[in-house]
Amino acid sequence: MRKGVSKREMKAIGNILESYLVRRAVCGLTTKNYNRIFLTLLRQLDGPTPASASIKSYLSGLTGDSAIWPSNAVFEEQFQSGPMYGRLNNPKLIVLLERLNRTYMTRQSEVIEIHGPSTVEHLLPQQWLEYWPLDTGKQGMTEDEMENAPAGDDRVFATRRRDQQLQTIGNLTMLTGPLNSSVSNGLWSTKQRAILLKSLLPINQFLHDEPEWDESRIVERGKELWVKAKALWPK
Repeated sequence: MRKGVSKREMKAIGNILESYLVRRAVCGLTTKNYNRIFLTLLRQLDGPTPASASIKSYLSGLTGDSAIWPSNAVFEEQFQSGPMYGRLNNPKLIVLLERLNRTYMTRQSEVIEIHGPSTVEHLLPQQWLEYWPLDTGKQGMTEDEMENAPAGDDRVFATRRRDQQLQTIGNLTMLTGPLNSSVSNGLWSTKQRAILLKSLLPINQFLHDEPEWDESRIVERGKELWVKAKALWPK
């Protein structure tokens, strides 16, 4: 094993490994072969080639669902449209959201450190039927109502589309546990005001300009976060 790796090289190695692991996690790919992959990776490091280049070359050459480093196209599709909530557990989602949160900070921003535990918040809540009408202005449907609905009922499609969209990254943020509990299923105007008053995180400040929150806005935010994710975790 080579010695004397520079700090710059160590950072490059960390970025490559983080990209590999994050992309696979977001795409819902297995972790079962990681022991073999990383043991083999260690054996690639002897030689004159910089460690980061050796690691990148090795990981880029892997194939199959148990080892592949997902491409930009696959990562983009799963990052924006995949069921992120449920595919990743709460601690993994918080790490993802914390990394995205930092991208909103600039040299003009105050330094904000998160010391207490955070929880994942659905901006459009999972229990939305009571206060959140569909974008058609109609009320959503329960599973029983959808099963008994006449063929062609547009509320069935709209309800299922909403249920799918609310689990995607565009609908997720992070809040403290007490704030999460207090805003859970209420009206958007009430939830928005509470978040803006009590959360200082830059990732939540975009809510200032959101007069409403629905499926179309979830999709747009997913696209906005994808641009940040692609820069954070490049292939």
